Amino acid sequence: MFPGLRVNETSDFSGHQGSDIPARPAQLLGHNSIDYPKIRTVLLYEGDAMSTRWIVTFSAIDPKNPAETWNVGLPEWRWRVLTQKRHESKIAQLRLVEEILKTGGTERLYEGWSRSDTDDCAVYVGCPTRNWTSPSIETPPPKNCLFLVFVLPDGTIDDWTWRPCSEDDPMSPSGVKGKLIWPKNQI
Repeated sequence: MFPGLRVNETSDFSGHQGSDIPARPAQLLGHNSIDYPKIRTVLLYEGDAMSTRWIVTFSAIDPKNPAETWNVGLPEWRWRVLTQKRHESKIAQLRLVEEILKTGGTERLYEGWSRSDTDDCAVYVGCPTRNWTSPSIETPPPKNCLFLVFVLPDGTIDDWTWRPCSEDDPMSPSGVKGKLIWPKNQI
């Protein structure tokens, strides 16, 4: 479970039409279940405000102004896909997403990274000391790999994954072609 993670149950999906929100509860990185009709806003720390378009938010280095932070978040539809398809390792790795995005966890930040169907992503790069293969199984990180978090220009977290390090620079992920914007001393 994320430290301090709580569900704000003031909003719900009771008026939602369609079958994309299941009736069964979801597991969020632990033994606490979250009832889908109640999930609307998840807050990391007491008093944080967030947009309801995201189910969870994180504070991260702002790619437009690296001296500042901005809120980024995981969209509800992505959470539903992960839980419906039971992608336990991806759900568990949200702990690593939080670790990489928070101040001190980002080793490098690239802008202008493009992937299929997504242009101008920011890529947050870090090297966590562990991996999560399920909500309850912690393992060492993959050898010679970095953890990447891809964020769209609007702050939506698009994906996260492990990627091998570049052979000539162990703090650079293999295949990243974007412009390094942080830390400044490495530009």
